[in-house]
Amino acid sequence: MLPASHFPSHNCFVHISGVILQRITGISFSGNLFFLKLGLAIVGVMVGFLLSWYGYDAGAKAQSDSAINGIMLLFTIIPGVGYLITAGVVRLLKVDREFMQKIQSDLEKRRDNYRELNEYHKIKTTETVRKA
Repeated sequence: MLPASHFPSHNCFVHISGVILQRITGISFSGNLFFLKLGLAIVGVMVGFLLSWYGYDAGAKAQSDSAINGIMLLFTIIPGVGYLITAGVVRLLKVDREFMQKIQSDLEKRRDNYRELNEYHKIKTTETVRKA
């Protein structure tokens, strides 16, 4: 499952000087992709290190008991520890019903402001075209 931050949103806009509206979806996606690749690189190094630590031999016809135990740990215990750490961090986030309502009202205000700014920008563009 991908985090919600990987999906495009109409809220990926930044206001510059309160008037100009600039879409930052590309910056958002590139930042997410960078950290995703960084995480995959770090985990790849960790997996390679742990496999060598447990004596995994890619060319062997049969793996040693130590290598099999290491592979079992990589598929069960180690990801479980990661999920427990993630669950602990999520528990630290205090998101209750009141906070969610505040987020929803803030998003609604942003949507309204975006519509107003978009209409203002269209009017200004039309006026500029008429002058030319």
